[in-house]
Amino acid sequence: MDLTSIAVFAMVILPGIGATLVAVRPGDVRLPTQLACVVGLGYALSALWASVLVLARVFSPGAFFIGLAVLTVVAWVVGLRRDGWRARAADIVREVKAEPWTLGLGLLVVLVICGILWSTSAVTNFGVANPFRYWADGLEIADTGRVPTRTLHWGGSYVPTVSKNVLNSFNAAAGSLNGDALSVIDPLMKLAVLGGALGAWAVGRELGLRLTAPLMVVLSGIFVGLLWTADGFFGHNYGRMVGLCGLALGISALNRPRVNDDAGGTQPVRRLRWNVTVATGICFAAAAGIHLIPAFVALSALFCYALARAVSDRAIKQIASVCSIVVAITVFGAAANLLLAGGDLGFQGAGDPESLEARGGTFDATRFIGTGQADQPPALQPDVRLERRRLVRLSGADEPGRVEGASPRFEALRVAGPLEAEIASGQQQIRRRSKHGDRNDDRADRGDLFDRSI
Repeated sequence: MDLTSIAVFAMVILPGIGATLVAVRPGDVRLPTQLACVVGLGYALSALWASVLVLARVFSPGAFFIGLAVLTVVAWVVGLRRDGWRARAADIVREVKAEPWTLGLGLLVVLVICGILWSTSAVTNFGVANPFRYWADGLEIADTGRVPTRTLHWGGSYVPTVSKNVLNSFNAAAGSLNGDALSVIDPLMKLAVLGGALGAWAVGRELGLRLTAPLMVVLSGIFVGLLWTADGFFGHNYGRMVGLCGLALGISALNRPRVNDDAGGTQPVRRLRWNVTVATGICFAAAAGIHLIPAFVALSALFCYALARAVSDRAIKQIASVCSIVVAITVFGAAANLLLAGGDLGFQGAGDPESLEARGGTFDATRFIGTGQADQPPALQPDVRLERRRLVRLSGADEPGRVEGASPRFEALRVAGPLEAEIASGQQQIRRRSKHGDRNDDRADRGDLFDRSI
């Protein structure tokens, strides 16, 4: 493991341990859930801190890592001073002694899954466009310290979407560790596999499964795609990782905690555990800003379990309190991210004024990037000069110069156009006009086609 991989793991694991010490007290949740929190809650804490800086428009690598170090130290100090390491160690030892085969089998399955999927190379991301779209979004945020006003998407100038702003903000921080994208994406893929496996195992244990709990890791991977589709740098892998952690914490919060009685056994009590409940809401708030679909699925599963507990235990007040707190934190976090980031939600589809159809263009750039189909019918080819003029007009600039709030990478690329073939065609037009001495038209077209800043 190289230094970049160590740094990537450290920026998740170290805050995750601190967050777990604060969110979970001895005896609150089972050991698999604590392990899942180290990765899932750690990622959520780091990503949310990065998104706060982005929303405040003051993001920089220095501000992120200094702030994260402070949060980590504070969490470690608060958690250890409140409960002490001896009490935590005793709780872990007690659980291991009580169920050694259950925990050993679960840990073995997680390690086998990681051993198989960690062999997947980050080079597989070259097979599809999505991973590097996520990575480019993070780099643009790192360049500007905020969500840029315009971005280069699929060969055109667009208002950036912000539905995955928490993911993009974390990528902005991770991308500052090393200029080589693959060296950072590789350990991030490994984290998604590890966190997803631990989260699925934790959900099984919190549901009451013992020796069969590791089947949650295998079955969820095969039939739901939580793990076995982790063959690339996709946002849903991280949304699922954090969502599963939140689901395990939420199930634990809904279960009635047990306390020691005078006879040496334990008795269930009706008590709201604020720390676990708030940690659940934080996980779902982060998951919603990473990828809405896995966050919605995990939250729906939690509500189904809450309904079942309400029917069986009739502890309506406790269950309603837990659900209300989780929903309030989730909605607040998701709404703050979507409303304060600016940009576009990206949910309007073809009806969006920013869409290709609304712009009047007819070349399907997404089809070209996804399938490589460059040979499209001539009737569908847009006029090169008109497309370049649209980019300038949509950029909001009076002339084809720098767009305020756009990243340097966007400035260098935004006028490149959907296809290199179009650029070559424009260059041929300029050369042809130059030969005929029409230099005024040549200068005007050069500005429309390529931008004077290049």
